[in-house]
Amino acid sequence: ANLARPDQGQLGARAMADTRFFVNGELTAEGRSGAEAGKPSPSWVSLLGPTLLTARGEQRVEDVLKDKQRVALFFAGQDCEFCRALQRWMNETMCELQASDPNDTEVVYVASDVYSDSFAGVSHSQPFPAVPYYRAQGVGSLARGAPPLGFVRKAARVEGRPQGVLADRYRLTVVPAVVVLDGQSGSVSHQGFVDTSDGDDSAIEVTFDSNLAPPSWVRARERMLHEAPAAV
Repeated sequence: ANLARPDQGQLGARAMADTRFFVNGELTAEGRSGAEAGKPSPSWVSLLGPTLLTARGEQRVEDVLKDKQRVALFFAGQDCEFCRALQRWMNETMCELQASDPNDTEVVYVASDVYSDSFAGVSHSQPFPAVPYYRAQGVGSLARGAPPLGFVRKAARVEGRPQGVLADRYRLTVVPAVVVLDGQSGSVSHQGFVDTSDGDDSAIEVTFDSNLAPPSWVRARERMLHEAPAAV
């Protein structure tokens, strides 16, 4: 597609508007523009729906995500071994991160399970608030014909289920996937920094790119590395 290039004046204005101030890699309150500083939290309802499943039952999405600096959308399915491997990594990382700052990041699990039987909601192995399955995959009477939000895998697409709204928005091509949104604006702040692949002896490896990841996640992983017992 042919895209018109903005002129230099537009680029300069955009650069000034995008100027931010950081301390230790984190955006400060002073670093937000005047419009952004006074801007209310994004409409999580319009993005994820009115409620999320939590360990305390179904709760309003705005209450679950209130005051969070980041919201990490975790697209995964319990019927996917690569997803389960990244789930364990996410559980460990968030445990370390939230121990130092409970409001740094809230993870929202968006199920990609082909069938609802494998979706367990919130559990010991999947502790994060979750989009209800009917909303994530757009199936069942509760969906009321609404399109799915999450990533719809090929096995479901061949049966006629369309690709999910958020999967299209964030250009996801595979699960598991993590998309981190800014808690103030709802815009994407970090993506493509963690992946899974086949490792030695058929073990699944998680690859973490600290150059692309949220700085607080990097520090959490570094603390975990330093706190790990030395190999004997």
